[in-house]
Amino acid sequence: MALFDGLILVGGGDLDPGFYGQVNNNSKNIEKEFDEKCMKCLDYFVKSNKPILGICKGMQIINIYFGGTLKQDISNHNFPELMHAHRVICNNISPLMSYFGKTFEVNSLHHQCIDKLGDGLEVIALSEDNIVEAIKKENIIAVQWHPERLLNNDFNTLEGLKIFEIFKDLF
Repeated sequence: MALFDGLILVGGGDLDPGFYGQVNNNSKNIEKEFDEKCMKCLDYFVKSNKPILGICKGMQIINIYFGGTLKQDISNHNFPELMHAHRVICNNISPLMSYFGKTFEVNSLHHQCIDKLGDGLEVIALSEDNIVEAIKKENIIAVQWHPERLLNNDFNTLEGLKIFEIFKDLF
């Protein structure tokens, strides 16, 4: 892993609730072996002080790594069709603001979200219903939505891909 300058943790199934001390209460598509590998990679990159970007499940893994927990089942953010959007509102410390503006639309493809925020993490964007949509810590930034999937008339793919510019700026 020493050959890599940064880490991108991507989306996927749900995390095993055992990672954050809970029993399974509607977590689905768990890939425990993959998640353990993600945690090991994350540990290496955190300890090496290398930039990290988390996308959807990647954000949840980062939160768990720093001692946070998840709500295992939220019903109002899991819309597999790409046409569904909801508004995200940045706070004043958010590096997202200079790329996306104070408020912007994102997709919603998750049924889990941050419950207890991990140690040292800062919330930098929320949905209108107060779901954590983005977090940061030093050279770590993570978002709950899928910027790589903003592919239809309601979303602008190039706008979504600005998240990778933010990641590049962490170096």
